[in-house]
Amino acid sequence: MSRSGPWRAGPIPFYFLSYIILGFGFSILGPALPTLRETTGASNGEIAILFPALSAGGFCGALVVGRLYDKGLGHRLFGFGVTGFGLACLAVSFPSTVFLLVVVAFTLGIMGSAIDVGGNALLLWHGGVGVTRNMNILHLMFGFGAFAAPVLVDWSVSSTGGLTVGFIPVVVLGAIVGLSVFFGPVAPSATTGDAGAKGSVPTVVQLAVVALFFFVYVGAEVGFGGWVFTYAEDTGSNAAVVTAGFWGAFTLCRLLVAVIGHRVKPAHVLFTSVSIAAAGAAMLLLANHSGPLVFVGVALVGAGVAPQFPTMLLFAERRVHLTGQSMSVFLAAAGLGAASIPWLMGQVIDSRGTDVLPTLGLTEMILVMACTVLVAFVLPAPRANR
Repeated sequence: MSRSGPWRAGPIPFYFLSYIILGFGFSILGPALPTLRETTGASNGEIAILFPALSAGGFCGALVVGRLYDKGLGHRLFGFGVTGFGLACLAVSFPSTVFLLVVVAFTLGIMGSAIDVGGNALLLWHGGVGVTRNMNILHLMFGFGAFAAPVLVDWSVSSTGGLTVGFIPVVVLGAIVGLSVFFGPVAPSATTGDAGAKGSVPTVVQLAVVALFFFVYVGAEVGFGGWVFTYAEDTGSNAAVVTAGFWGAFTLCRLLVAVIGHRVKPAHVLFTSVSIAAAGAAMLLLANHSGPLVFVGVALVGAGVAPQFPTMLLFAERRVHLTGQSMSVFLAAAGLGAASIPWLMGQVIDSRGTDVLPTLGLTEMILVMACTVLVAFVLPAPRANR
């Protein structure tokens, strides 16, 4: 099929741009929490319901969209999800009650699942010699969006007293990318490209173990990344700078892995990164509210959690054949983790204060390490042609 205009480079650049939008939207709740608390008059424990609402939407969406991608909806579904996600981001700034915010967060999660499942599945199915690099760049783009979230939120609140103005660029980009993809060429499928070189379909046990990893890992990433703004505020640090440090380190580490990832075994990346995150959480335990130590510790956690999601997908894909439905299982588990773990963290923080966040973070990293070991044990050896 001949390509013209923006499609001359193929669909992959649009996948990358969509992940900038996804990273922004999935990261705005943390830095927006103080403003949303003031708007609704809610406590930390009450406003924490937004995290499970967002993730519940992602969970429900993921259960459906993987099958739809397997049935060939491809770019139609992906483009609809990107456009809707941008609009849902803007809608976060409007509600004045917790209930309405929950509805918006749930919708944001549903739309995000179309991007999340589709971006990973379509990129793997597109295949090619650069799939490792492209997968890491895809998730690097998430980091760019996540890095921009606290900066735009802080600028919008300080300049206008509200959130709306900071979200308008995301709506515009979402509409451009979403409509371009929706009306673009046919998407790759599970039976085209490198997906045709199928390995064995993962067993129920193998799917469950990898899903457990994503449950724990995503819950830890979303929980720590979501509550770190409030933690930094309570320790007397510059909350916007500390949060940007988390996502900045997150982004730089994904950039590093995108450059060198094809030279390093995924298993080495997984175990090294979780060790770095655990070291950062341990540093926060010893920081005693020291601004520089808080910044460095938070940045180490951000750097450590950054490469784990794309690296685990590549680690699994080289050992078993991943369909859209497989991706749905993983991302539904991730949604459950992102729904439950940050909410539980909010309840603990509400009762014991934000000083407990480093302990929670270190505990989570130990659990992620245990899950990584379990995944390596149950999956078969890499396929010879991968």
